[in-house]
Amino acid sequence: MSDPSTFTTVGAGLAGAKAAEALRAEGFEGRVDVDYRMLVIGYLSTVSSRVDQRGFLVHALHAQEPNSPTLWGSITLQAVDRSGWAPARLCWEQDSGWSAILLPLGGDERLAVSRYLPGQVAPAPATVAHFVAALRTDPDTIWARATFRPPHRLDRRHLVLQLARFTTPEPW
Repeated sequence: MSDPSTFTTVGAGLAGAKAAEALRAEGFEGRVDVDYRMLVIGYLSTVSSRVDQRGFLVHALHAQEPNSPTLWGSITLQAVDRSGWAPARLCWEQDSGWSAILLPLGGDERLAVSRYLPGQVAPAPATVAHFVAALRTDPDTIWARATFRPPHRLDRRHLVLQLARFTTPEPW
């Protein structure tokens, strides 16, 4: 793989007390050493698993670069035969939460539209999967907004603790 931010293996993230405990452990000079990228990958993996359970084929995960100041990631969905509009990519960002890129029948990206999941910045993976399934049924579902409204911002430390629930503990 030439792009270090792309992952083609999708697995369920494990919520673990060890991961949360590792975040509470203090490193050198009182600093907490956290691999933010792995937190995002764990969250995206868990969301991908839930989306897969709803009948969508996940093609790839994309996560931020290792030194990125912003936490973000996306999930590319496999194109399937469909009628009407369907989700093609899910995007998550620490300040805006989840959005879905919808493509029309035929997949013409010039006609793509976005829909936003209102509410929380990092909702439960089952909520995101329901959002995607609702969009497949009706692109104008009440579960989504056509215009972006910023959700209530979270303190970075609180967001990190939320994402830590979905990290896979290191195999020892």
